[in-house]
Amino acid sequence: MKKTGLLKTFFRAFISGGLATVLNFALLALFIEIFLIDPTLASAASFSIAMIFNYLCQYFWAFQASGSHLRVFARFMTVNLFMLGVNTGLFWFFYERVGLPYPIAQTIAIGVVFLCSFTINRAFTFKGPATEAT
Repeated sequence: MKKTGLLKTFFRAFISGGLATVLNFALLALFIEIFLIDPTLASAASFSIAMIFNYLCQYFWAFQASGSHLRVFARFMTVNLFMLGVNTGLFWFFYERVGLPYPIAQTIAIGVVFLCSFTINRAFTFKGPATEAT
């Protein structure tokens, strides 16, 4: 992939991920503050919902995928189930053990997850010239 193609894909993935992050935070706050759900469980639930939104953005816009949804979504889910574990573990560590406020704990977790997800999704989930923005 050309350097400009990589930068364009990264930028689009960043925007898509940013929108998913806004959704994640809105749901996280809603679940914790309104529905009084345990913060770690709320983090996992909000991440999961935002993940579906993010898949659609990544597939159609960021990576401009053309593969079968069945194959690509299965790969995406494999990556993101792993990322859910990373997100939840990091959130739990920074919120429960370190004592950071939940928005800061979630921000750290999402930052790590974004960098890992982009790298893995580019190399595995949306791999191939037909699925990369040019």
